[in-house]
Amino acid sequence: MALVMVTSTLAGTTLALVSPLTSLVMNAHGWSDSLIGANTAMHGLGIFLVAPFVGRLTTRLGAVGCMQLALVTIIAAILVMPLAVEPWLWFPMRLLIGTGSGLLFIMSEAAVNALAPEKDRGRLIGLYGTLFSVGYTAGPLVVALAGHEGWPPFLVAAGLLALGLIPASMTAAANRALAGTSHERPRILPVLHRAPLAIATVFVFGFVEAAFFGLLPLWGLAVSLSESAAAMVLSAWIAGNIVLQIPLGWAADRFGRRGVTIACTILSLLSLVAVGPAVAHPWLLWPLLALMGGVMGGLYTLAMALLGQSFKGSEMAAAATGFVVVFEMGAVLGPAILGGGIDAFGAETLPWLSMVPLVALLAVAPRLRAPVA
Repeated sequence: MALVMVTSTLAGTTLALVSPLTSLVMNAHGWSDSLIGANTAMHGLGIFLVAPFVGRLTTRLGAVGCMQLALVTIIAAILVMPLAVEPWLWFPMRLLIGTGSGLLFIMSEAAVNALAPEKDRGRLIGLYGTLFSVGYTAGPLVVALAGHEGWPPFLVAAGLLALGLIPASMTAAANRALAGTSHERPRILPVLHRAPLAIATVFVFGFVEAAFFGLLPLWGLAVSLSESAAAMVLSAWIAGNIVLQIPLGWAADRFGRRGVTIACTILSLLSLVAVGPAVAHPWLLWPLLALMGGVMGGLYTLAMALLGQSFKGSEMAAAATGFVVVFEMGAVLGPAILGGGIDAFGAETLPWLSMVPLVALLAVAPRLRAPVA
């Protein structure tokens, strides 16, 4: 499990590096904002491209082979991109990066869930989420140090992923844990039937999280924070996500995952209600943003733990595929819908608009129970 976590942390760092790096390079070469946005969207489409083939790939290559294939695919695409900053090259390369990262995260999450003992599942998945968040936070710092001109930042990104090949090649236990994976294409409805709360929770998390990554600084400006403070609101939100995942995972193991999921949803709603008035009190605003990021981020940790208690062994790869696909659906819809909402009502309404999917989750969570075998 430690080896899988190290691999995913390095991958998280690299993928968080690639997004701002490519945007800066495209902008420097005169690409329009719409073309930059379209290229960025190619990354998210990668998961839908690879999802139908995860079962066959896992059966043929094993979990280790799939992680190696994913890393090599991303490395190759990253190294090709500096050859020509042109749409005809960058669009397929960005799609390849998304495909490789989708396969890598499906395998990582399936392996962690399959290897985790039931009594410690929440805490270990919380550790996995914390390490990935740390890596994801470090990615933009690498861009700041390496710059965005020429080959150096792309070589750094490829080098970090190449380091990930070392622990990925040593995770033979993941092969055993996921042995016997079905050749059938993964379907979302069976996963929804077996783990309905996990699927609903990860969809809502993807919806809100992706929107917050793009829109939270705009909210900061709309409520009259300075430009520097508006840039920091997302950092405070991410910091809470890093700090609270292990405690929330421990609480889920101790007090029940369903109950802690509902509690995190309630705390997310309360923090969204309170964040507007807190703007006038900086001593309250920053801790509140951290709390908000922690309890919202906890929804992903808890959803993974709920998935893991419903699927075992060879079933886990297909379940993790459906899980990640639903997350990506939320991540695609969230920024579009909430972005349209703030266009209509103003960026200062972002917390209120974000409450809608969370209220819906809170309303259905008590009713979403897996069928009794």
